[in-house]
Amino acid sequence: MSLISYASSTLKALSVSLNREPVSAEDFSKFHGGTPEGKTGMTLSRTRSELILEIMCHEPAEIHDQNKQDDWTIFTSGDRLEIFFGAREPEPWLSQFVVGAGGGKSDNKGTKESWKAEVETGKHYWKARLVFPFNMFRMNNLSMFFNVCRYSEARNEYVTWADLAKTFHEVENYGLLLLDDYSKIYFAETGNFPEQEFSRQDFETAMEQLRIPAHQIQHGPWITNPAENSMTVSFGSAGKCGAFLEYRKNGSETWNRLPFDHRNGILIRKNRIHILHLQGLNPGTVYQYRIITLHPITLQESVSKVYQFKTFDQQEKEFEFTVFSDIHSDIENLRNLLKLKELNASKFLLNLGDYLSCACGEESYYRGFLDLESNWCMENGKPLIFTGSMTVHKGEEEHDAITDLPKFQTFLKHVSQAKKKNKECLLLALEMKRFNSINALYGYNFGSKTLYEAARIIKKIVGDEGKVYRLEGISFGILFRNNNLEYAKNVFQKIRENMANFSLDGSAVNIEISGGALYTKNYTVSSQTVYSCLLSALEKSKDEDAYELVVFDDESHETNFKMLELLDAI
Repeated sequence: MSLISYASSTLKALSVSLNREPVSAEDFSKFHGGTPEGKTGMTLSRTRSELILEIMCHEPAEIHDQNKQDDWTIFTSGDRLEIFFGAREPEPWLSQFVVGAGGGKSDNKGTKESWKAEVETGKHYWKARLVFPFNMFRMNNLSMFFNVCRYSEARNEYVTWADLAKTFHEVENYGLLLLDDYSKIYFAETGNFPEQEFSRQDFETAMEQLRIPAHQIQHGPWITNPAENSMTVSFGSAGKCGAFLEYRKNGSETWNRLPFDHRNGILIRKNRIHILHLQGLNPGTVYQYRIITLHPITLQESVSKVYQFKTFDQQEKEFEFTVFSDIHSDIENLRNLLKLKELNASKFLLNLGDYLSCACGEESYYRGFLDLESNWCMENGKPLIFTGSMTVHKGEEEHDAITDLPKFQTFLKHVSQAKKKNKECLLLALEMKRFNSINALYGYNFGSKTLYEAARIIKKIVGDEGKVYRLEGISFGILFRNNNLEYAKNVFQKIRENMANFSLDGSAVNIEISGGALYTKNYTVSSQTVYSCLLSALEKSKDEDAYELVVFDDESHETNFKMLELLDAI
């Protein structure tokens, strides 16, 4: 879940906690509003590994139950239910399941064998009981977006639990399905634990007040690249959205409108950072500008306040400017410096370098200096100029704290050392599939213990024939001492079989493993290029859902050699 909201409707949420009473909801409405003629209700409960959803459909008219087929043609006739799970952030995903009154079922992923549906039909009602394994979903902070929709063919009536604007596929407007109680999820999202236990209404109200519209201007705007005839206007939105810039000469009544992001005349609405280079301006002239952002769903426009800037004039022989350097994350000092009255005479601010002591994600740039400086420039209509930057990354421990394996940086260093010694390299990368589901179901401590035990299993299987590393995320790497590809394939199969029968603290956890391998004797390419090719094989393994090890360009070692040279040159 994220506090950044793409929704056009108010938030709905349901908490389905382990070892709690089932939760029910009957607040369905007609698609596009209104009270349905046929009442719909649902009840949700869960086990450690499955979500159980029971839906009751009251039908005052005739029930059409001819849709008994288990395929996508179930949409062509009959009464049906559609169940949706998904998210917009951090990575978009959507799973759609459909169940007919006749008992047929299908889904948009071709996974109908992985979930269960039982249908019962009676006089003036039909109901469905559905069971979904949690490992089918990609949850975030023990939550995901969720909706149930219903269609009555006799009455041609569409019903939805979440309030939708245009289509059934608006994951942005779905309700939230929480796999713990409301208070704990609220604490996980905000860092504040409620004084008293939250009800559904308490949670919905509190979260609605905290949600940040995706099209809201969150950083900036700031102006850069000043010149006599041009200026760059940029800003950061809270989420992905489309935007326009309107500008005019000071004193003019007519606004000129330009899109921030477009391609072939089509507005792009998937960016958070928006940059527009204005050309054809007049020297030494004051311009006003404002930013128009579009709601991701409704495309309704939000208009910012009016800002201004002044283009440079080469006729101006003398001017003042302010230089900032070596701030090193001393935010309080920077804040005090920006309050100095002497800055008001500056024509622009110039950043020389060393703004941060350590860069940890893009937020460190915004919070460390950019928001403070751009706010000053915005209020004073002055541009911000960068002439250099430097960040200091502190030394890191060589071993990962969770798995006690050498870290990713050590892996690259050892690959580089092997290449310098003209040694052939046989590498293997492994990743656990759907690991987020383990965290969601059993908690992060269990997930960390799983990583530790997985590392122990891999090390035991590899033995003295190679060295095991913790790579990025939930990936492991192996640098083999021998270069027998068949041996590496056998090692992969043993690891996969062991993890398929994995259990921890009395819980059986079926963990699937993806694997990519790379063999190279090319001593000239960088270790980073070698790693990129290894990741390519791993990604292919995940995409193909393969159970066999995927080897990067396994046609021949000579082909590998040429491909690596090409990639390194690029």
